[in-house]
Amino acid sequence: MASFVLRTRHLLPALLALGAALFSPTAAGWGWNDPLHTMVPPPPAALDTPSWQASVASAALASSTSSPVAANTLASTDAPLSLPDAVAMALTTDPRTRQAWAEIQGRQARLGVARSAYLPNVTATGSVARVGQRVTYDDSPEFDSSLNSRSTDIALNLTWVLYDFGQRSATVTRDTALVNAAVSSRNASLQTVFLDTVKAYYEAQARRSVLRSAREAERIARESFDAAAARLTAGIGARADQLQAETTWSRMRLATLQAESAARLAIGELALAIGARADAALTLTPLPPLGSETLDERRAVGPMLDQALAQHPDVLAAQAELEAAQANVDVMQSQGRPTISLTAWADRGDTPITQVTTRQVINNRSVGIQISIPLFEGFSRQYRVRDAQSEVDRRRETLNLVKRRIAADVWRHYEVFSSSADTLQLAGTLVTRARETTDVALGRYKAGVGTLLELLKAQNDLTDAEQQHIAAYTALHTARLQLAADVGRLSVEALRR
Repeated sequence: MASFVLRTRHLLPALLALGAALFSPTAAGWGWNDPLHTMVPPPPAALDTPSWQASVASAALASSTSSPVAANTLASTDAPLSLPDAVAMALTTDPRTRQAWAEIQGRQARLGVARSAYLPNVTATGSVARVGQRVTYDDSPEFDSSLNSRSTDIALNLTWVLYDFGQRSATVTRDTALVNAAVSSRNASLQTVFLDTVKAYYEAQARRSVLRSAREAERIARESFDAAAARLTAGIGARADQLQAETTWSRMRLATLQAESAARLAIGELALAIGARADAALTLTPLPPLGSETLDERRAVGPMLDQALAQHPDVLAAQAELEAAQANVDVMQSQGRPTISLTAWADRGDTPITQVTTRQVINNRSVGIQISIPLFEGFSRQYRVRDAQSEVDRRRETLNLVKRRIAADVWRHYEVFSSSADTLQLAGTLVTRARETTDVALGRYKAGVGTLLELLKAQNDLTDAEQQHIAAYTALHTARLQLAADVGRLSVEALRR
């Protein structure tokens, strides 16, 4: 009886909430559409930033469709596109964000179905018909009768489950866990869109830097060719030097054409990532120089692993799916337990033609307690429980796999970030020295004291150093943001460092 009181004490607040929701308008669009208030938008927990993320998340999760028109409008202007702007546009236009939100809404609706089991079911039926009946007796015509009237029937039926030994509670627990899993999956989707946009943006920036480097290398090769041609004209150079310099210049021109194509491809992929057309003319803001705080962000990897295993959206989603599977075992087991219901029935029949031959009114009513006890279902329930338990085992191993993958990602991204930080510092020094060496070699060659091979080697060293510097810069920024995503610290502030 104590358990019965524990259940029924929640019914009055539920009924009051139902009445308040049904008969009072709300700005959130609840009322008849969501009387149990399960369709509440989840908080933007994936990218933990203040007002910027709140506006992005609300736009990305809006039920109204979002089109790439805004992205095309911004992309067609002359304003440079910054990385935070690119991420915001991607989050508002990427279909994955709306798919994740639709999944949340579906699971919230199923949670509403589970909560509605605590409320009574009321059914009303009614019928109206014309009655025409004639009864004749061949031997006794004085007993003949006829009836021409209207027949009506109105009935009201109420069924209210009072106690079911935990079936409804287990169902609500399961569906709540599924909603939490969908929220975590949506956070993972936002994070994936965030990182994909970051990679596309840095790839476009890298290809643009490579193009600048290729054009500079072409300019130096052209200058070397002019110097070799001038020496040949002056009678102090060799024809072989001029041909070799011309070959190097042609190779650099080819590298420039290839760099231009790669840059256009990267810009088109970035435009698609932010919801614009692939042929949109995007202008990117220059990459800022790295601050000392960025290069000194390396910390012990152990605490980062612990934080990632506790906060990563994929881990939280897998954990919620495991909890839902465990609750589903309780649901399957509770389906074989009795249920106690309150039943009430009222019926008013006016001239039921199937019962009488004269006009009359019949009123019926009943109130009682109904107990349903499942006795035998052909052993199907035992197999459903076994299936639910196997799902728990599968979800548990899925969680272990996700944790192993996250740990591997943290370790890999940490190593890439650490090595890229060291490589970037060395590559910066190497670029400076290679540029000085190229200037000196060109001057020596023009002065007639240096060789063409010395100049060409200096040019190749400069090109290689610039390529390494660009690769280290983009790898450092990408790995830093991936590490931030792994440990749950991904934010727009990280983009500005």
